[in-house]
Amino acid sequence: MGFLNGLLKGLGFEGEKKEKPQKEKEEKENTAYKNAGLEVDLSTIKTEPKIYTPNTEQDVQNIVNILKTGEAVTIDLKNFSDNEYIRALDFLSGAIYALDGKIKKIAEKTFFFCPNLK
Repeated sequence: MGFLNGLLKGLGFEGEKKEKPQKEKEEKENTAYKNAGLEVDLSTIKTEPKIYTPNTEQDVQNIVNILKTGEAVTIDLKNFSDNEYIRALDFLSGAIYALDGKIKKIAEKTFFFCPNLK
């Protein structure tokens, strides 16, 4: 894209760039969660993300039900053994994929899940 822009500029076809005011940029950066190159505006999240620490597979299923309502959640899987942790993460990953959402690893065994907010 840089080469094409340079070529167009050299030929006199430089387009005008519209800059957002600095204050608007800062406000947008403060309310945005960036994940895998995509930006999610946190102001569209229905409630504050809650932190859940499930102890059983049933707890994980209940968290998926919360995700289905459109709420973003932070999940700490520290109470699970390594095998249970992988299984729970696979289940949650499948659920968030079906909801067209995003996952962000926060710490070891702690993840932020954000369903599609459209």
